[in-house]
Amino acid sequence: MAVIVRVLVVLFIFYSSTVAFSGGLSDVFKQFDEIEKNVNQIKHSLKGEPENGQQNAVQSQANEVREFSGEVVVPDSNRTWYFKMDKFSAAACSRIYYSVNDGNPHFLVEYAGQPDVGAAMPIKGLKKGDRIVFLVKTSYYGWHGPVYSTDRRFFIAEKYNDRKYYFKFEDAARADARYNDGAFYFFEEGQMPVNHFIRILSYDVYKQGNKYLFRGKIKLNVAGNVDSQILIKDNHWHTTDVIKLNFYNNGRDIHSFSFSIPKTDFPKPAYTSILKVSYNGEKDLRVRMVKPCVDKLPEQINPFGTIKKDPFVFVGRIYYLRKNTTKLPNFSKLRPRGIIYTPTLNVTPRSFDSGFPGITSRYEWFAIRYTSELFLKEPKLLRFALLSDDGSKLIIDNKVVINNDGIHPPRKKYGSVYLESGLHKIEVQYFQGPRYQVALVLYVIENGKERVLDISRFAPVVSVNNGFGIRRGVLFEEYSDRLKPEGIKVLMKIKKLIGEKYKSINIYGRDDELSKDRIKSIVNMLVGFGIDPSRIRKYYGLGDSSFSIKIVVN
Repeated sequence: MAVIVRVLVVLFIFYSSTVAFSGGLSDVFKQFDEIEKNVNQIKHSLKGEPENGQQNAVQSQANEVREFSGEVVVPDSNRTWYFKMDKFSAAACSRIYYSVNDGNPHFLVEYAGQPDVGAAMPIKGLKKGDRIVFLVKTSYYGWHGPVYSTDRRFFIAEKYNDRKYYFKFEDAARADARYNDGAFYFFEEGQMPVNHFIRILSYDVYKQGNKYLFRGKIKLNVAGNVDSQILIKDNHWHTTDVIKLNFYNNGRDIHSFSFSIPKTDFPKPAYTSILKVSYNGEKDLRVRMVKPCVDKLPEQINPFGTIKKDPFVFVGRIYYLRKNTTKLPNFSKLRPRGIIYTPTLNVTPRSFDSGFPGITSRYEWFAIRYTSELFLKEPKLLRFALLSDDGSKLIIDNKVVINNDGIHPPRKKYGSVYLESGLHKIEVQYFQGPRYQVALVLYVIENGKERVLDISRFAPVVSVNNGFGIRRGVLFEEYSDRLKPEGIKVLMKIKKLIGEKYKSINIYGRDDELSKDRIKSIVNMLVGFGIDPSRIRKYYGLGDSSFSIKIVVN
């Protein structure tokens, strides 16, 4: 027996010296543990008895943990499932995603270097029969992958039971069959510990011009002091900066932060940022590369509107409000801080903390006054519904149709108005009180069904093919070539949109004498606004019956 043990130890010393140069000490220790297990098994088998039942326990565990395909099928359960990183050790940056039923991948975490790992992350909304697959992408002189958890070249997937799984993987840059670049658990609630007090909801780093933008959200379920910081490590894994983000949570549930650092503060080839938070013994962590594998700041689509000009949709003017405002303000006494544009008011109930990109970062204590125009070919009874959180009003032709004012959770109110044919002013006033929940949806009710109102359906002018389609009855009275006052205003808005940068302006009308006279009136008005007459082209034979005139700008 002693001879066998000595032989195995000699073999271990010889083998470990080889591995130490090729794979590092961590692999040596792993091999030592494996050989030690084999020695103990040989000892106990020669004795004919297990040591304190350990052999039976090992055999039992071997029966419980087994490899499987790498695709998890969710069993029947109402409990939440969790993703929990176990370890990561690779120089290249890798991102891990999950996909449900072959759908689009959802980002989970990013890792680089040899950091600690974060708390379990809930993956909500999974139901019986859902098929879950994990993906890895790696940045190494360009992006590689994704590779899937069903690919045995990159993953070893192990199953404890129907509600707990373990995945070991290679990064997507190369596969050396060692499966030692990272590992994670996927399990149902109750199978492993999870955080109850604090959790990082998101942490991102983006390139934004000549700066890096850092932003994140931290969820805390109780009030108290939270230790929070970001460690910056260089390509040698030395800490170059510590950014303290400690805060006191007063019960508002979600804490957000956002700040920028100049790119010149990161002169070395690579940097990694690590967000760490802790409260009452619980900890969480997220990793994001600062350089080199960092994305550009994505275009932020604001639910309330964009800054792209279009005067023929809802034009929203943004105002600041005093803290503790409880109702809509007198807008005539306030100064607008910016303007946004949107064809629909369709802000369904949601959390909002992004502010208004290009205008202001404010996400509470603000108001918006939306204005636009409705054009009706014939008299009509219109029925509306207005959902908001907090206060709102619908006003048409200076008369309140729906009053949904005040501080309140999402609440819907109804109203109707009878309108004659022609142009009508429509206005929606809205204010948001304390963070974070918002809502503003304007519906039109037709044939008993509520639909989000698209003002383009009722607008006097519609943007089409680099130009404008003007509806019948907007510019002229019936059987007349004389422009109406509101028609002149429409042409004035079009002139402002055209500006000075154009090669030609093409005006399309119908092939009859009245239409030709009307085009002459339009040309004269545009020339009066400053348009170069030599660049105006007239075309006849417009076939689209929904418009009387089209103006196309080249």
